[in-house]
Amino acid sequence: MKLRKFGILPLVLFLSFNLFAKDKTGQKFVEIFLKKNVKIIAELALTPEEWERGLMFRKKIPDNYGMLFVFKTVDYQWFWMKNTYIPLDIIWIDEDKKIVYIAENCKPCLKGDCPSYGVEIPVKYVLEIKGGKAKDYGLKVGDRIDFFLPFDN
Repeated sequence: MKLRKFGILPLVLFLSFNLFAKDKTGQKFVEIFLKKNVKIIAELALTPEEWERGLMFRKKIPDNYGMLFVFKTVDYQWFWMKNTYIPLDIIWIDEDKKIVYIAENCKPCLKGDCPSYGVEIPVKYVLEIKGGKAKDYGLKVGDRIDFFLPFDN
């Protein structure tokens, strides 16, 4: 059998590459399946610097686009909209990939005190998408989303 000859590692690497890719700048992306027929592409925010920057300074993002914050541990996560030019829906997701909270149409904040958004439920992931899209997609608390991260536990 050819699979034995070459091993399973090339197959795993091939599958991982197709679900988790990098662009020419090195930014990592993942496909996220929100509902049966709804797929978006999300940038990955994996480091404290990427978590802090998020979608700041973006003037626009496509409808089927977002940013997935992947945290090292399950914990409380709070977000603000400082230096964010577009409204966002912020979706908190537990380690089982179930939505635990959605803050819809969080308003941009370019100066002054910016409000914080969060929930007193520990999460592993947070997804930011274009404002109003959570409602358009019919997302609600308790929904499960699907994505594959080859490095995730």
